[in-house]
Amino acid sequence: MSSYRILIALCLFSHLALGDEIVLVDGRYLHIERLRANEQMLIVRNLATGGELSIPWPLIREEYRKPLMVLYGYAEDEEAAKAVEEGVRLVTSSGDEYLGVPVEPLPAQEIPAEFSIWNKGRKITFKREVVRVLEASEVPALEAFTADQLYERKTTAGLPADDDVEGHLALAKYSMAIEHYEKAVLHLLKLREIDQDYRPEYVANHLQRMEALSREKERTAAIRAAKSESVYNRFPKAIAILDDLLSIGDLSPAIRGQAEMTKEAVLKARWEYYKRIVRNEYFSVLEEKCRALARDIKLTLKDARQAASRKLHDEILKDIATRHGLDPKKEVQKLFEERVMNSPRVANYGSGSFIVLGQAPGAQQRQQALEQASARALAEQQARNRNQSGNQFASLDSVRIPKPPTPDEWWKATDSSSRADWLKAYFAEYGKVLTLEGGGTEDCSRCGASGTVMIAGSQGENIPATCPRCHGHRTDRRVRFR
Repeated sequence: MSSYRILIALCLFSHLALGDEIVLVDGRYLHIERLRANEQMLIVRNLATGGELSIPWPLIREEYRKPLMVLYGYAEDEEAAKAVEEGVRLVTSSGDEYLGVPVEPLPAQEIPAEFSIWNKGRKITFKREVVRVLEASEVPALEAFTADQLYERKTTAGLPADDDVEGHLALAKYSMAIEHYEKAVLHLLKLREIDQDYRPEYVANHLQRMEALSREKERTAAIRAAKSESVYNRFPKAIAILDDLLSIGDLSPAIRGQAEMTKEAVLKARWEYYKRIVRNEYFSVLEEKCRALARDIKLTLKDARQAASRKLHDEILKDIATRHGLDPKKEVQKLFEERVMNSPRVANYGSGSFIVLGQAPGAQQRQQALEQASARALAEQQARNRNQSGNQFASLDSVRIPKPPTPDEWWKATDSSSRADWLKAYFAEYGKVLTLEGGGTEDCSRCGASGTVMIAGSQGENIPATCPRCHGHRTDRRVRFR
């Protein structure tokens, strides 16, 4: 555990030791003095009324409940109990997934022709041609080895000395983490033998819990199976296993408490997993839908604006919900709202920026000046022609004024890729769903950010005209969003 986490834990435990407040799940603050605890509840004295209260653990808010249960020995600290190995995630060509630890170190650049990994205590050998994905991954220790194998690896250098309190405590905690409850009992008993006054309540409660868990191996195996299913993101199966276990009437308090905490952890893991899924898939589905809309040759600009609205957001949520069996409103919408993005995404209106920017400052004056210059050039050309040959007509092509496209003309003429980018930018800015992080600009590729282009007059002179690409705005508009 990092020094920062240790400091936070010490602050929290010292706060709890003062016994001044806990917070319940309904939001109530209670000023209390802790009296005692058991597997079902915390017994306290309410300092506001002087009365004694029995508060079931589930009614206490998680950030207060977890440290208290660890303090009393009814739960193991999550960080301390985290038994992991540096290993690999492997997916075969048939779609089967394995987490394990390589028997021999694997080369970094290529998959060997044949190699083996430890998976659930067995050596499994794979040939390169059946491997679709092989990547480094942090692996739960029990996905690679059995509890006996892990304990043996841990104690290869020998057991702690008979009077080593901290050594036996560390091994007891490790044995709990790898669910080797029999070994945890042995080290807790040794701890009590060495020093009966060492955290007696903690040791006694853990002993009681470990002895119950070691007796009911079939039921603890069900909890282990649920954890394993959760590791592979098979959450419905994990929850079903735990629900079946919790429905048993004669379940011991230790098993019930372990199953309830495991279910809470599975539900939390499920939420975090789908939060990542929704965050990533939302924007990929947005891209897909924008491209599909842009390829529709019958879609007008007006239709495009209407399509890039909140309705598009709802369609994206529905698609993601269908893919993963989630509820679009109760789950996908909330998961989307909780999304965490390290850096903003960017969408560009490109040459269609003028549609949302309107008329550029000075564009009208420049256009009027151009028309006046063109009219003068035309008059001069006509005068020269009359003097030279009596011809009163000049070539109108020599003084033709370039006219920027209207929004509808741009939409109809531009390619589908540019339309798709424009739709994404428009949705990000006006869909009222995404979080805007400011804009940005990119120099117009036609005029080089001058806002004008030069056209040749009838006598070869250069006449400035409003850039027909950016409409005088000089730059393309970008949108940054999360």
